[in-house]
Amino acid sequence: MKKIGIVTGSDSDLPIIEKAIDYLQRIDYLQRVNAQFTVNVYSAHRAPDHTLEFARSVRDNGYEVIIAAAGMSAHLAGVLAAHTTGPG
Repeated sequence: MKKIGIVTGSDSDLPIIEKAIDYLQRIDYLQRVNAQFTVNVYSAHRAPDHTLEFARSVRDNGYEVIIAAAGMSAHLAGVLAAHTTGPG
């Protein structure tokens, strides 16, 4: 089973993430591609150490895909990409 990590920068972003997940479940996408997901909240600004810890453990934790979503600031995706040796 594929493992997808959905990472958002703040709890306030969760309603948008939930809408996206609901959509993927409605169209049966996750089942068709045999994927499961986790949702994590890591702020590149308020908790950079936790964010970096997650990024550096992506490969060891079996994630094949990371989706970064942030509301007001787009730094989260760049921070994750800069410190991720995977997926891939």
